[in-house]
Amino acid sequence: MCDKSHHITRNRGVNIHLVDPDTCSLQSSERFDTYKLDVANENLIDYLEHRRLDEIIVAVTADEPMRLLNDKAKEALKKIGADVSDIHYRGTFAFVTQKGYPSDIVFKKVKTSSESSKNPAQVTRVFSSKQGANYCS
Repeated sequence: MCDKSHHITRNRGVNIHLVDPDTCSLQSSERFDTYKLDVANENLIDYLEHRRLDEIIVAVTADEPMRLLNDKAKEALKKIGADVSDIHYRGTFAFVTQKGYPSDIVFKKVKTSSESSKNPAQVTRVFSSKQGANYCS
């Protein structure tokens, strides 16, 4: 039996995944609980700043990502192409980007709780590689 409240807490905040563009496989995942932990802001900023040029970054949010997300963290997200400054409490966002190419981001935001509860933010992206196109969602 799945404990839904544990699932939400486990995924709450900003979840970032690094994806291998050639295989569309997950390389690593990190969660930044911007609902409960102030330190999540600095950890998120540091994480984004230390990504290598060309790394593919996928972000999804769950439950409540905006409560403690501060201006510095919002600016770090904006640097990679994700302007989340107008998202309200319990709004959601998702994006796929390649570090170093902020204008090439695939970004979706759902600004309010009522909209997010009906249709949370989600994205799809096709990557081209030496081996052909790979579909990631």
